[in-house]
This record gives sequence, C-alpha cells and structure tokens, in this order.
Amino acid sequence: MTVLSTACILQLLVPYHFEYRLLSGPRVLSEAFSYLPGAFLEELIFRGFLLVVFSQLLGWRLSLLIIALPFGLFHLQGGNGGYSIVISTTMCSFIFGLSFILTRSMWTSIASHATANIFLHVITGLDGAGTSVYKPVFEQAWPKQYDAGLLCMVAGAIIVTALLYILTLKKINSVNLNA
Repeated sequence: MTVLSTACILQLLVPYHFEYRLLSGPRVLSEAFSYLPGAFLEELIFRGFLLVVFSQLLGWRLSLLIIALPFGLFHLQGGNGGYSIVISTTMCSFIFGLSFILTRSMWTSIASHATANIFLHVITGLDGAGTSVYKPVFEQAWPKQYDAGLLCMVAGAIIVTALLYILTLKKINSVNLNA
C-alpha cells in the first residue's frame, strides 16, 4: 500500500509511465525471494524483540518512535541513498510496527516488509536501481530543487501510517469496550 500511494503521489509531481522489460521468470522469482530472509530477520529483531521489550517498558506508541530511527540507520549500509534511505526506511518502520501491533502477528509485519521491498525493487523499479520488471520513464525532467522520490515516499508512508494508527486505536478501543 505504501508503494502504491508513493507511486500515485509521484505521478502527480513528476508524471511517468512504466515500460515493461522482458526479464526471465526465474530471475524475477529469485530477486523476489531474496527479500524474504532479510525482511524476516529485520522484523524479528526490530518488531519481534525490540518493539516487544520497549512496549512492555514504555508503551507501544513511544516504542514505535524509539525503534524507527535505528531501523532507518540500519539500512544505511544497504544503499547509496544517504539520508534518503534513512528517512524512507524510518517512515516504513512505523508501518511495519503498526501492522504488527494491529494484528499481533509477526507474519503481518514480515509480509508487509517483504511485499514493500518486492514491489519497490523487483516490480516497479521505483528504487532507481534499474533491475526491475518495469522501468519508470519520466515524462519531464526530474525536479532539481527537491527530492521528489523522497517526498513521495514520506507522504505515502504518512498516509498509510495514519490509516494503520486509526485502525489500531479503533481495535484497542473496541477491545476495551468489550472487556
């Protein structure tokens, strides 16, 4: 959902279309499956351990804030985006954390994380690496005064985070009313 909202916002700022690139099925599957172990381990560390421990000590809201930046900083070694990768993965940390809190299942945060990575890197090519099934072709020059990709990612993550936060509050309130 984050990648979809990011793609829609980007379309408004810098219109583009996708060109299909003929890639072999096994290569696409291999790329897609390569994101599963990383998403599993990262979610196990950041949501399965850190979020649970900090939530017991400080509550889930503060815990989401505390682990978001370390999650973002953890991704510095994986990309050459500098501050962009830290900001975008920090924002995604809220989405993965809220999906875990909402469903009380690690599998939800793992699936959200892996799916976001697969769509961003393997399917849409919105990561800019040029190794995806589709290649975004921009119909106008990329803005030089701001980072449109980062702006769209942050806006998309804020939208999805807000929706998940509202759902989480509704679920907690309904559980409290039924108790």
